[in-house]
Amino acid sequence: MLLSVRREDCTPIRRQLREQIRDLVRQGTLPLGTKLPSSRALARSLGVSRNTVVEVYEALMADGILEPSSTAGTFVAWRPEGAPSARAGPPSAWQGTGPSVAWERLFSEGSRRLSEWPGAHGFLPSRFRAWWDEASAEQFRACLTRALRQQGPAVFGYGEPEGYRPLREWLAVHMTERGVRVGADGVLIVNGSQQGLDLVARVFVEPDDLVLVQEPVKPEVVSCLRQVGARLRGVPVASGGLDLGVLERIVDREAPKLVYVMPTAHDPTGVTMDLPTRGRLLECARRGGFLVLEDATNDELCYSGHLVPPLKAQDAPGRVIYVGSMSKSLFPGIRIGWIITEPPALAALSAAKRASDLGSPQLLQVALSEFCRLGCFRRHLARARRAYRAAQEALERALALHFPPGAWKLSDSRPAVWATLPEGVDSRWLQLEAAARGVQIEPGDLFFSGGGGESSFSLAWPDANPLQIERDVAIVGRLIRTVLPDGRSREEGRSWRTKRSQRVCSRVC
Repeated sequence: MLLSVRREDCTPIRRQLREQIRDLVRQGTLPLGTKLPSSRALARSLGVSRNTVVEVYEALMADGILEPSSTAGTFVAWRPEGAPSARAGPPSAWQGTGPSVAWERLFSEGSRRLSEWPGAHGFLPSRFRAWWDEASAEQFRACLTRALRQQGPAVFGYGEPEGYRPLREWLAVHMTERGVRVGADGVLIVNGSQQGLDLVARVFVEPDDLVLVQEPVKPEVVSCLRQVGARLRGVPVASGGLDLGVLERIVDREAPKLVYVMPTAHDPTGVTMDLPTRGRLLECARRGGFLVLEDATNDELCYSGHLVPPLKAQDAPGRVIYVGSMSKSLFPGIRIGWIITEPPALAALSAAKRASDLGSPQLLQVALSEFCRLGCFRRHLARARRAYRAAQEALERALALHFPPGAWKLSDSRPAVWATLPEGVDSRWLQLEAAARGVQIEPGDLFFSGGGGESSFSLAWPDANPLQIERDVAIVGRLIRTVLPDGRSREEGRSWRTKRSQRVCSRVC
């Protein structure tokens, strides 16, 4: 397939491309499952705006001709009658010629199309796998067995909607030791931090409310807030953790409903907010009357051992909603997190959770409570911190060898590196090339709600294996040097990248 744009033709470019792709699919030139070039690559090849290509792809998706894959790209979803049924690409949930159109019809007139729903295109699955050893796994297995033996059939029931009380009691003591004075009745168990964020968004944010986010920001946070109709605006991460000047100017002009922050080991930059910035943020919340959503996902993994008290520990005005999680510190698949906030807000969140799922799985809560009560969690955390510290030292050595100096930022609580490279390096291109070599990075534009970040990316550790870390960093470093080797200008790097994209596009097309 070779698409072309006839600029002398009075037919709009969008219609030209749409009709050309449709004809190629109907003729069988593009069989079912064929992967199309990315919108960026095709736009460069044809010399048109990327928005034009995006609109063409979305229109063909609405027609059932194309379909998106959350991580792999855009594929042909329609097969002409009589054409072979075998797919050239990965299997899809929308098989055959009609289901994608049928699904669209389920949405009433005026509703958003499936392809336009916030988060419909997904994000890259995280490469982070929490460190664990045989001791941790065996101890948790024993706790599961003990829970089944001691409680019998009751462990398979719903339990308290707010969560298993002994676990809430342990978390209350644990958080009090960290500076957040709370009792068991002030803790709500949720299914991981993501459900906590979702509950806060659904309870406190109305359509068109202004929500400020510490930017760059996790894509799943943006998706969660957009699904409730929030207007998002980014507040840049600064050396102290947040650009308070920008925040205060926005608050002086408008009235934000909520400010989302990750004060400790911010994802993706790794920056930890300093104490003066935390104090000014809380004072600004008191004056501005907004809530602060504290995402404490990375709080427990401080490799240096010097834990920073949560923002909630300084929350004299009572404006902070704290969301914690066991996903990073223990096992991601356990899906247990917790919310701590003021009683009226906690009651509203608890009611929303009951309406959503009637309560988190009882068996896992009982086992985790026993795991924590016996001291297994603290011992696991100590071992994990030692393993992560050794891995981070290996990462730092590899970055010094293979990455441009000053381009990367490490954290002592987040097992990943955030890199900001010269403008000539396109992180989407880097993502594709790294994936072809077995390394997954997250391109920077995923982390910016209003655009930007094209030259940044996040590289998470696949595990705490120093040899794997060295290999991954070396591969990505070589790719970066290929685009911008010594003596080549940024313009040359961009020109090289454009020519290469055209070659890739022509092969795929």
